[in-house]
Amino acid sequence: MKKNMFSWQGWSAARLSFAVLLGVLGNPALAQAASPVGTWDCILSGHRAGTAYLTFINAGESTSRGTFSGIEVLVPNNPKPTDVGDARNGGGGDGDTRGGTTTPPPTPGQQIFGYNGPNGPWALDNQGRTIGQFIEVSQLEDCVTNAFPVSTNNIPPISGDFCVPSTNTSITTTTNSVPISANIDGCITTPIGTNIDGTIFTNQTICTTIEVVCYTNMVNCSAITNAISFVGRVVPGRRLTLICTTPFGRTVYQGVPAKVLPDISGDWYGTKTQARIAYQELPITLSPTSDPSLLQFPNVYDVVGAGPGYSYHGNAVLSSRSRISFVFGMDPPLPTDPVTVVRAVTGPFNARRIIALTRGYDQPGGIFTNPVSFKATRFAQ
Repeated sequence: MKKNMFSWQGWSAARLSFAVLLGVLGNPALAQAASPVGTWDCILSGHRAGTAYLTFINAGESTSRGTFSGIEVLVPNNPKPTDVGDARNGGGGDGDTRGGTTTPPPTPGQQIFGYNGPNGPWALDNQGRTIGQFIEVSQLEDCVTNAFPVSTNNIPPISGDFCVPSTNTSITTTTNSVPISANIDGCITTPIGTNIDGTIFTNQTICTTIEVVCYTNMVNCSAITNAISFVGRVVPGRRLTLICTTPFGRTVYQGVPAKVLPDISGDWYGTKTQARIAYQELPITLSPTSDPSLLQFPNVYDVVGAGPGYSYHGNAVLSSRSRISFVFGMDPPLPTDPVTVVRAVTGPFNARRIIALTRGYDQPGGIFTNPVSFKATRFAQ
């Protein structure tokens, strides 16, 4: 009798082999995961709009984890009437200046609008997804100056500190009703006993010193942070998608590989429309950024401009996705004063006509009450 090739034993073995093969092919952890390493040109959507450049690098020999850094302009999308924002501006090469806050004060989970420089760790999880996290820091607030002791007596004071003698902190005692002052810097010899005939039979020397304490000023400030985490996927050479969870809603970063775009430097003019009033702004000058911290990102420009009775400086971030974002800090009346008004706007960019049509906010930190539209055009060349 011929042996059946499709016996139960044979079928079970074949089914087991097929199942194992499916497990190998179907388990993403066993497949080659796509790395996010490189610089990505991103558009933000969801609870926020804006543009961003994110650069991912490997950590040493590892190809599945590392760090990332970036630049982004953040513009809230349809904030609630009670939403509170913290205004931040990159400062056009002058460092990160932070806008002031109006009533009500900032609350945990407040939104940040304007400039931000995200950075943190990333890794590939066991499903081949890109995961990572970073924090956003609000303005420094509730700053308190306290005197802090740094030295006593023979310890030399730090330059700029101040020293004061303490009062009645050293030895105070009385021997035979003779008081010994605590504020005498030196030694005093006093009798501690007498014979019947009145002669002194012993003396006791008590030394005191004035305690000198030196102080320095310490400024302690509190700040509010937003914790951001993301999970995403990469299609090599084509796209990056990161879904961020935040205290105020979901934001999606959709990116393509970054590339250098045609230079849009030059003289511009603009129209800011706010509360139904149009303000003509000129001159506006764009130039490739000179900020060392931004040189690693393409298509970032320093911007200086002026309107009727005000001037500003900041940055423009251009995307290959036909989008552009501006972030400006309004120059305060005195250069030593902090920046309190920030404009953060984003929108379509016409690369042929060199025209930007953007929307966002132009205000101090606080409740979002001042939406603005900003149309900017480069002069014909």
